[in-house]
Amino acid sequence: MFKEYLTVSYASSFWKGRVALYAILKAMGIGEGDEVLVEGFTCVVVPNAVIFTGAKPEGHIYLRYPLLVKDKNAILKAAQFQNIEIGDWFVSVLHPLNAPLDTACYRDGDCPVGKEIARHLINLPTHLNMNEEKVLKIVNFLKKMRDK
Repeated sequence: MFKEYLTVSYASSFWKGRVALYAILKAMGIGEGDEVLVEGFTCVVVPNAVIFTGAKPEGHIYLRYPLLVKDKNAILKAAQFQNIEIGDWFVSVLHPLNAPLDTACYRDGDCPVGKEIARHLINLPTHLNMNEEKVLKIVNFLKKMRDK
């Protein structure tokens, strides 16, 4: 049924995302003795799918590395002025930002602690273009900005 709808030769459906992930890994030939890089901030089902294939989940490739700061705006402004890459992904209690919050049954004031934390979170870069020099530049910048 799916394959006709999608006009493809093969299609499969799964009752849970973890089962689909396991099937994808097996289809790729992942198994005993393999090592699979696993994103660090994820649900436990991701590394478990790797383990169930007989492979070993490896590493912590962080998608986001949040850091609580006193004055988020001052740090972001200073970082931009000094050409230091620091992100501002956490600007709202809910994501995506372009979605109306009421579609998630959220009303302003429902999560006061989460809202306050979002006001103080910056995001450190974790992409593959980071090198030791860039990391040290960020670390030294943050040490100088420690009380801000």
